[in-house]
Amino acid sequence: MGTLCYTILISLLYLKLISCKESPARNCFELLEQGMDSDGINIIFPYSNHPDTSVMVFCDQTTEHDGRTGGWTVIQRRTDGNTDFYRGWEEYEIGFGTVDDEFWVGNIVIHEITEQTVNEILIELEDWDGEIRHAHYKDFHVADNTVVESKHHNYQLDISLYTGDAGDSLSYHDGEDFSTFDSDNDDATGNCAETRHGGWWYGNCAHSNLNGRYYSEGDAAADSDGVQWETFHGASYSHKKTSMKIRPYQG
Repeated sequence: MGTLCYTILISLLYLKLISCKESPARNCFELLEQGMDSDGINIIFPYSNHPDTSVMVFCDQTTEHDGRTGGWTVIQRRTDGNTDFYRGWEEYEIGFGTVDDEFWVGNIVIHEITEQTVNEILIELEDWDGEIRHAHYKDFHVADNTVVESKHHNYQLDISLYTGDAGDSLSYHDGEDFSTFDSDNDDATGNCAETRHGGWWYGNCAHSNLNGRYYSEGDAAADSDGVQWETFHGASYSHKKTSMKIRPYQG
């Protein structure tokens, strides 16, 4: 009898430990809720159909916006041009670069995170004089890469509700598919990804192009193929630093 009671007690304690264990975080906001409140590289599990598959991301847990601090999953960063962003479809799909430096986290991951719930995005731009401005959108979503009702969704961008001091250069791209030099899904007669030297949600062609060619001192070519945010210094200006970060929106 004593052995049976001891076994039951051990089993109950084991079940209690299992039930108290934190669920794997799907994004950096869930990591913040679990006590991870420092900036840095972390592991998340964003895939709904493959919940045991992990992804390495950079979490920003210190940036404040609208009265909330942290919880941001960084999906893009440019700092000094050490990483070539003129990549093909597959690399933009799975991601490239180094997550604590220059990188694109990957369209699959962006879709998975923004599919979980309504997400907001905060875009930070720094020019060559050190001026920093922001563009914030309360609703940011990237569709998957499937055919729905005879329409092929190539990581289509859905974005709305802009605020900020950088100007709105992304709403022009709302509803556009993602394009790269080897997968032309834009509305132009030519290939915007080739002329703008990047991968983006090009329309015909771009008011923003944060994955464009990196230039020094803000001097971009006549084709406006630099790290562009048209409402902050115009189409031909190429910015020094950029970052794009997302988190669940709580309005």
